[in-house]
Amino acid sequence: MNTDEIIITKFLDRNYKVTVGDNDFIVIDRETNYEYIYKDDKFYLTINLLFRNIIGDFKISETQTSINVFDNWFLTNKKILTQQLSEYFDNMNGILGSEILLDSVIKKFKLEYNEIFLTNYFNDYYNNKFLLPKINEYIDNINKYKTSKVIIAETSMITALETNYHKDVVINKINEWYRDTIITDKINDLLTQLVITLGKYNWQVTWIGHGPLNDNKIDEIFKNENEFQLRHITEIYDIWYQKEIVATSEYYMDKK
Repeated sequence: MNTDEIIITKFLDRNYKVTVGDNDFIVIDRETNYEYIYKDDKFYLTINLLFRNIIGDFKISETQTSINVFDNWFLTNKKILTQQLSEYFDNMNGILGSEILLDSVIKKFKLEYNEIFLTNYFNDYYNNKFLLPKINEYIDNINKYKTSKVIIAETSMITALETNYHKDVVINKINEWYRDTIITDKINDLLTQLVITLGKYNWQVTWIGHGPLNDNKIDEIFKNENEFQLRHITEIYDIWYQKEIVATSEYYMDKK
């Protein structure tokens, strides 16, 4: 730590302290007792303004500015506050599932931290260390010929021991994967088979080889997809429909 870092760090130690809030870590102004949520944009604006007015925003090395020192100071204090918690988390067995593990965390640390903070801190840790790798492994082995309804129903195999929050994380991640990997291709393939023409009273969409297309027909085509995918299908179709109306209108105007 060079001289500039030492001066800035001492300034922060004198004027601020890091503690645990309900939902996140907070930094408290020692003089005013004002609390800043660390991730809040307002906090960064305040700290930046303070640094610019009192300390200045300048390079203290080839890779660091005075502003960077704050992040290092915060992370150091955060580590001190959560050392026992982190050590406990590092020794957890993810096979037990989040329901059992979260319960054990709350029982062990309820005197040191409030339950909301423990739950949020645990959720972030559990997601990154255990749940996301489990989801990715599950996705790698999905039969892509199955529909979203079937795939989501089968997630019960990996969510039986999870809290409701983590069950929702699994379902959302897999729905997003299916949307981006499977259903977008399906709807785009259908759109290549559609034409739009001006009927007697309104615009007419025709599915080549199948006849007129309406909402009921689309529902029938994608009847085995879940609500999440159907909303995405509707969004893509509506965008296509509006663009085609504009393009076809221009075509008819040019003909006149």
